[in-house]
Amino acid sequence: MSIARLMQMGAAGVPAGGGASGDFTSATYVDAYTIPSATNLRGITGSTDETVIYINDITVSTNYLTRITLSSSGDLSTASVTGTSSIAANTKSSLFLEGTSTIWALDASTDYIREYGLGSAYGISATAISGNVVPAGANSTASDNPNSVTFNNDGTKMFIGDFNADGVQEFSLATAYTPSSATYVDNGSVVTQTSSPYAHCWNSDGTKLYVLETASGASTLFQYSLSSAYDVSTIAYDGSLSLVDGPLTSANALGIWVSSDDLSLYVSGSNFSTTAFVAKYSTA
Repeated sequence: MSIARLMQMGAAGVPAGGGASGDFTSATYVDAYTIPSATNLRGITGSTDETVIYINDITVSTNYLTRITLSSSGDLSTASVTGTSSIAANTKSSLFLEGTSTIWALDASTDYIREYGLGSAYGISATAISGNVVPAGANSTASDNPNSVTFNNDGTKMFIGDFNADGVQEFSLATAYTPSSATYVDNGSVVTQTSSPYAHCWNSDGTKLYVLETASGASTLFQYSLSSAYDVSTIAYDGSLSLVDGPLTSANALGIWVSSDDLSLYVSGSNFSTTAFVAKYSTA
């Protein structure tokens, strides 16, 4: 197993209450960074120390993974773009960082899960490693409409956010971080809150699940608690956070990522014409 994957290993099914928090239902807006020459963002993810953020820019026909570096941890006022790398055509609608040198993307155009190596720790020389069709879950593959992919801390579970399933689907992986070994487990339905779960992410120990509903000037983060970590059959609705601050007052939220200390929520957003940005909310 690679060093990057060993760094990601953790408890896959520990009960809730292990110390992680991540309650963003009353989080406050902090700041935003406008990204030069980008108008159409999708996924967002980043480093554990909040000094590197990755976003996917689909402004042009070829997607570009874009690295943003923060000279002061978590401070978007110190952010700058420090590299881009093509990750080919089609719409890569979400990003998930595995360890320090592997990024996963959900290709919503072709219903594929794509894996890329970064060349080095938090590098930007993206190279395709694997591609796997999104497996059948609550619906057949023909009727699925997947938009986001994540994994648990040791890669033995994979989660697919799906419009047509109205939820986040859980899959067991016989081989860690290997989508081709997936077996469908359950669907964590969020239909009471939204029928458009555009993106999702987790807190640090899998006891909080966040689901994004995107809309122009009215995007919403829905938050759920899990009584058993990474077990979507145990989700319970906590509440929501309206993402309507700063540049989000007239734009769509399109990606979400929570910091490893569960104190900061980062949102990628765009108005699809002139502006793309990363916004930050905090519980601190």
